[in-house]
Amino acid sequence: MVETLISPDRPTVVLDGPEPREFSKLTRTSVTGNGILAGKMGPLVRDCAASGQPHRKVVTLPDGCEKRMVAVPVLGPSGHVHAASVWVGSKNDDLPAIPKVGAIEWSPSGIVTTTPAAHYLLQLPPGEPPNGHTIPELLSRFDYWGDRASFLSMFNLAHPTDRWIGTATTTYDDGIDHHLCIAARASGPRMSRTIRAIVFEVVANDSTPEPDPCALAFRQIPVPAGHALALADLWSGFVHEWLAEEHTPLAGWRHHQPDLDDDSRLLAASTCFELATGQQTEANTPARVRFSPEGQWIALNAKWTRIRGRGRPQALIDIAPSSTDPVSFIRGCQICYDLSRPQPDH
Repeated sequence: MVETLISPDRPTVVLDGPEPREFSKLTRTSVTGNGILAGKMGPLVRDCAASGQPHRKVVTLPDGCEKRMVAVPVLGPSGHVHAASVWVGSKNDDLPAIPKVGAIEWSPSGIVTTTPAAHYLLQLPPGEPPNGHTIPELLSRFDYWGDRASFLSMFNLAHPTDRWIGTATTTYDDGIDHHLCIAARASGPRMSRTIRAIVFEVVANDSTPEPDPCALAFRQIPVPAGHALALADLWSGFVHEWLAEEHTPLAGWRHHQPDLDDDSRLLAASTCFELATGQQTEANTPARVRFSPEGQWIALNAKWTRIRGRGRPQALIDIAPSSTDPVSFIRGCQICYDLSRPQPDH
């Protein structure tokens, strides 16, 4: 699997047979052991990415043996070719089954859009077109998300990183554990940043990580009635875990990115900076949020506590709306309705 996430002129290998690769050169693959084939792969991938169509090439080696090279594009949600699945074999060999590869895009604010294949692999909630999911909603589907700190660093407000590759594990509805690899690249300044990724399943082995006990423990914390708890990454300003009592108004908030008014946005940004740089360890901030341009503003109070320790700075936020009956879902959104509606008593 060759990624073309930023440009077809800078392709790298992220999967070689069953083994993930960390943005390796095209010359370091099992299918291009011959130098002639290695030299043909780059142009083949570029042609595939430029056209968005499968491309084939037959190469005759010095010994007269004919090899067939095939590249099949992986299109992203906005039409960009995120990757090419490349196969090399004898001219008359049958083309093997193409692996299921999903494509993902993040907006600068962290909104996730996916192709149907990625929507399935990531096990995002059904009932809505595959777009508009938040980072806490995405991460909640997994019991392990490899090197989360490096993943979040692509969204830094200052000095964001430009690549990340990691593994993630989850259990599908059929009860079977699945192990995914996600490779992402980013480019551009913060407010117009482009972040694209591909996701594919990999075979579990002895190095497959166990579930993350910290993430699982956070999701079991008792939440006071009428409150929600959020885990915030201070360098990006992103909430990446959201916890509220199930089937209550606040449970539906995880599904949509909140819009803060101007004063609330500036106060939240300065609070993130002051907590991240150690100027304070706790803060109480008021805010007004809404979840659609026509929605009503909801007043709330946020109590921030900087999590002590080394590494990427994080904060725990206790969120309490001023109203005892805050807006629970966006009109017409089935996912919000399902998350927040009370369950009938049995």
